[in-house]
Order: sequence, then C-alpha cells, then structure tokens
Amino acid sequence: MKIQLLIVAAAGLLLVQPAPSSEKREQGASEREFCRVDRNNDRELTFEEFSSCEFYKLEHVRRLPYSDAEFAAANRDRQLSDDELKAYLFDKADKNKDRKIDRKEWEEFYNSVITLR
Repeated sequence: MKIQLLIVAAAGLLLVQPAPSSEKREQGASEREFCRVDRNNDRELTFEEFSSCEFYKLEHVRRLPYSDAEFAAANRDRQLSDDELKAYLFDKADKNKDRKIDRKEWEEFYNSVITLR
C-alpha cells in the first residue's frame, strides 16, 4: 500500500512539472548550435568555424537591412555574396573584435539574428 502511494505521488509530481519556457528552449537551441559549430571545443568560434554554419542561407537573414556605413563602404554594389555576408555577420557578432566569438557574443548574435523571423 505504501509503495502504491509513493508511485502515485511520484507520478503526480511528474505531471505537475512545468513545460520548459520558450526562452529556455531557445537557449538550448543556441547552445546546441554553438557546440555543433565549435569543432575544437575551445568555447570560441573562429571565422572558419563560424563560416561553416549555413545560417546565412536563411531567407530572413538574407533580407535583414544591412545598411550601416561600414557595410555600405565595403559593399558598393549592394549585392551580398555569401562570403561578404559571412564576413559581415562575423564582424557584427565579434563585439570585442578579438577575431573570435565567445559564448556570450554567440548568444547575443543568435538571439538577435538567427532566431529573428
């Protein structure tokens, strides 16, 4: 009888667990993507690792308004090649300009660009 009550109580606790928030799911997606791209597992992304992502092919990323003066000066024809877009996005993600993207920079970049729809 006691065992049956324990089983019922445990099952009740499982049913009461809240579903993960969308923020938690997004954080998980960001972390999973970062780990997938970080081939040498040093918790930083080099340009080569960053470039291996194919997020630049996402339609909403290609349509973002790339209009700051720095970008306009570098890209006079206003057409984005894949390589130009990768370099531009890497520079935007690399906030401290150390030519590596750390986990915090990635999180901000991912949440502001990749998940934007």
